[in-house]
This record gives sequence, structure tokens and C-alpha cells, in this order.
Amino acid sequence: MLPRQVASFPDMAIATKYLPSRADWRICGDFYDVIELPDNRVGLLVGDVQGHGVEAAAAMGQIRVAFRAYATNQSDPGVVLGETNRLLTETGEIVFATCGYLVLDRQTGVMQAAWAGQPPVVLATKGSYEFWEPETGPPLGVLPDTEYAVSTRSLPPGGALLLCSDGLVESSDLPMADGLALVGEALAEHGEDPEAAADILAEMAPAGRGDDIALLITRMTDVEDADGDEPRD
Repeated sequence: MLPRQVASFPDMAIATKYLPSRADWRICGDFYDVIELPDNRVGLLVGDVQGHGVEAAAAMGQIRVAFRAYATNQSDPGVVLGETNRLLTETGEIVFATCGYLVLDRQTGVMQAAWAGQPPVVLATKGSYEFWEPETGPPLGVLPDTEYAVSTRSLPPGGALLLCSDGLVESSDLPMADGLALVGEALAEHGEDPEAAADILAEMAPAGRGDDIALLITRMTDVEDADGDEPRD
């Protein structure tokens, strides 16, 4: 139900990973996606459907399809989140999902994010990290007329960003604040190589957790983009 291979770009390094809560489970409600958008933009998506098993996986697949349909026709990430939320509430099924959707302008580094209960974005440059908490609304599927605000900031040159579901940074034995700090330190040290960072974060996942994990790491690289524009400073 997850993409076998996400979109790739010559000026971005992207790594994704899914970890089931149990080694023998291969179906989940956690998801990620990378959506190519017009005007040198890319949509980055991570979410978590309530529950586990086949029903959660089926709902996750529907949400991903809806997101792609809305995202390719709508530039405002808040509207994309709102339309997906409306679709979920109109199905009549009790399906809730936390979700974070971030649109990154590959030319300028400007990020616009709409949030529905996901953990903060982790931003890191070599040796330092910070958290960005976009203004959030309720999970998808709760209130049909919810409007999701859009938060904006820029990705620092050379910086890496992480989107993740809460299973990576929180468990019964690990408060989210502590989990975020551990993840931030690792991303600050290894974020220049998203693939390596994803592997390291997977090894750091809380032991004995009862939740799945989806994560997405990306970093802009110093090459000309696909349209031949100069890299940003």
C-alpha cells in the first residue's frame, strides 16, 4: 500500500522508511509519500491512520490516493488537507488520521505546511537542530468543516528535514520531548546523508513499541535543478 519508489529529483536527496510495530506485520496505517508538483515544488507527506491491520491499511491507501488527487490540482496545502478531511468525514466510516503535509519550493527553499496532529518537523544542519511546529488542526476525519491553517518558513541552505509519525519519537517509556531531542541529535550528525540517517533513526526506534513508524528525510543538494536554474545560496 506504500509507494515502492518515491519521486526523485536531481537537486534533492530523499529517504523514506516504514517499520512495523511487530516484525511479522507487513500491513499498517502509517504512510508517507512524495508528490511532484508544478513550478519546481514537491509535496512531502507523512501520516498515521488510527489502528492497525487490514482496515487501517485500506484507509491509508484511500487517504494517499485522495491526497495525490487534491495536491495535483491545488497549490494550497491547507486546502488539500481540508478536502481530504471532508472526504473522510463524508464516507460515514469512523476513520481518523493524523497527518502532516509540507510543500517545499526547490528553487527558494520556502516551505508551506498544513498540519493535523503530527509531531513537529525536525530541521537540522551540521551540528545543530531545531523543531518547527506548524499550526495544527484536529486529525482528519473528526470535523467535516475544519479549515487547516498554513504555516510558512524556509529550509536553511544545506539543511535536512524530517517528517515522522509519532512511533519514532514517543512510546510508553519515552516522552515525545525526549524522543524528539534524540532524533534531532542524530539528524544533526547524519543529515547530510538522508539514507544513512534513516537507517540510524530506524535503529533508534523505541524498543517494545506498540506503534508503526513512517519517516521521511530530505535534503537539498548543491546541483542545478531539472530546469537548469542555478542552485540557491
